[in-house]
Amino acid sequence: FPAGKTKTMVLDVTDIVRRDDPRLRMTTTLQLSLDAVRVCLDSDDAPFTDTRVDVTSAELGYRGFSRAQPNPDGTLPERFAYGDLAEPRWNQHPGLYTKYGEVTPLLGVADDMDVILGAGDALWFTFDAAGLPPLPAGWTRDWLLELDGWAKDGDPNTLCAQSVEPLPFHAMTGYPPPPGENFPDDAAHRQWREEWITRPGAVLLPPLAGTR
Repeated sequence: FPAGKTKTMVLDVTDIVRRDDPRLRMTTTLQLSLDAVRVCLDSDDAPFTDTRVDVTSAELGYRGFSRAQPNPDGTLPERFAYGDLAEPRWNQHPGLYTKYGEVTPLLGVADDMDVILGAGDALWFTFDAAGLPPLPAGWTRDWLLELDGWAKDGDPNTLCAQSVEPLPFHAMTGYPPPPGENFPDDAAHRQWREEWITRPGAVLLPPLAGTR
């Protein structure tokens, strides 16, 4: 399932492809726009070094919505001018989110005590690269941001799409969690909720009609 916007995806088909008939068929119930499909027939044996750099600081705050690029005939996937801001496109889901400010203590470990952010929110990270080893001659450095979490949209076809709760967690077998599976409720998780999950979701768009 291709999550998110325009990107390159890698799929290992070693155990799928038939050697006597190496044709592949891709089917989907989604509207996908593919500009290229390539097959790599050998392994990548180029040497590399994996060096981890921890987050120095992380600030959660409100940024706003990026401006959508024009696509009048609808032939291109949705794209954005990320340097330009536009009017809000939708409200945040009802529920409680992580309070704005420094959230570095919530990062670094893949647990269930996440940073919960909504539409228009952003996380600004800083890293200290001063301790990275020098590159050997002819090498280049790539940067990969490792994330662990879940995304929820407001599509009416998505289960539990109209609220922050129920929160996902690593031990669940599906979402929404089936009966008998519940978000952890030990002392550490209760403290996380009390200390960090205190910001109500913002209403960013005025109602279409007045209320009586």
